[in-house]
Amino acid sequence: YDAYGVKEYTIIEHAGIRAAMFGLMGENAVEYAPESGLLFKDAKEAAAETEKKIKTEEDVDMIICLSHCGTIENEDDVMEETEDYLLAEAVPEIDLIISGHTHTVLEEAVQVGDTYIVSCGAYNAYMGHAVLEPKTDGSGRYVLSSYRLIPLDETVVDDAAVKEELKGYHI
Repeated sequence: YDAYGVKEYTIIEHAGIRAAMFGLMGENAVEYAPESGLLFKDAKEAAAETEKKIKTEEDVDMIICLSHCGTIENEDDVMEETEDYLLAEAVPEIDLIISGHTHTVLEEAVQVGDTYIVSCGAYNAYMGHAVLEPKTDGSGRYVLSSYRLIPLDETVVDDAAVKEELKGYHI
């Protein structure tokens, strides 16, 4: 892990806010690659351990989970039974779950207690933009003040600095 810069979590500071971010692989996602030889802890258990470590060792304002667990995958799924929804219930200290794996486009954020779940689909069709603001009740938690999906299509103007940075990632 050290050779690749993999960490249990990372801290990102922006506009005076310190956010801890960690990634998570869900049970259903692991089932898609049974021959990988990788073993993962239960996602809820791993998230709870990471959240506790963050709260104990760091001074952060919010916790964000980059989840590869997922939400609605097909029309028979029920949101309240999906891995990310159950994660939000099990680890309510997470402020924001950015959901992946199931390629779901959530037009509106899903709220579970004080946790919000967002997902902008697959294949760079959209970029999600979520704004969280501190609650005024002194709880130290956040409220989602806006969330939108931005189509990544021909209407998006190239940014020269970003384009130059991305050159280093092309093979």
